[in-house]
Amino acid sequence: MHKYFLLLAFIVIVGCDRDESPTITELIEIEIDNETFTFSEDNVFMNENCGNVFLNTSPVTSGDSRFRIEMVITTNGRIKDVTYIDLSNNNSHFKAADYVPAEVFFIENYNFSPTEKTMNFEFSGTLYEIDNSQNTKSITGKVKTDNLEFVDCLFEPWKISADINQENFNVVDIQGDVIETAEADGTVISVFSEWEGISDDGFRIAIITQQRLEDMETGTYPFGKNNSLNLVIIEKYNGPYEAIKFEDRNGEWENFQYEGELIIEEQISIPLQRTKGSFTINAYKDDQVVYSVRNGRFSI
Repeated sequence: MHKYFLLLAFIVIVGCDRDESPTITELIEIEIDNETFTFSEDNVFMNENCGNVFLNTSPVTSGDSRFRIEMVITTNGRIKDVTYIDLSNNNSHFKAADYVPAEVFFIENYNFSPTEKTMNFEFSGTLYEIDNSQNTKSITGKVKTDNLEFVDCLFEPWKISADINQENFNVVDIQGDVIETAEADGTVISVFSEWEGISDDGFRIAIITQQRLEDMETGTYPFGKNNSLNLVIIEKYNGPYEAIKFEDRNGEWENFQYEGELIIEEQISIPLQRTKGSFTINAYKDDQVVYSVRNGRFSI
């Protein structure tokens, strides 16, 4: 099995003196379990890279509490990751709920301007201790920067986009698997390829093919309810609110029967290998269309 992950860089930015230049980054206030913490500029670091904004606080001590916070927010305001690290309690990690962080952690009053290098938003919600969902943290706060650092993106990020029942499918993570079955002499018998985009509100769209995606010929691949390969599927997460490392679970997903089209439009090898195309899906439950997926596009 070969596993591919979208790699994103994180670079720390140091604030400058308030009297000499405009404020670089300011996390005005955070409230955790009804206790308020105020951060100075030097305790908060932010930068944008490849469509994501990374935020990291220095360790903060208040009374018996010592913690730090990490956040990754897409530039369109979706939640990729929120982590609270309890340094005073064996480095316990609390994270936003797997697959559905947007249902329990909220980004509000979001503004992002790459031309002006500004970003600000408010957040509030619940974080769950990894592998112990009964232990939670309630957290609220505000983030503000008027001189956001932009780090050059050194590659073209993978993309999957679509409209689900006329609402945007907001991808925050893309992963891929390729499984080869081979004879003892190395002769390949079969190939199973799956690329999936995961949103922050409980949807997963997967492109499943019987060849490596880059080996697919351009053209249209229609699929029906009985197809299991060369198709695109949509699934909805129906599991509990909890945080478990992704590689340790598959989640509890509702699946459907599918009809639609997978279209391979272009195979690009220079400067990077990319397969580009489009798709449509009708997802059925008891012969009724539950999800209609239109304007599907991908570049992987």
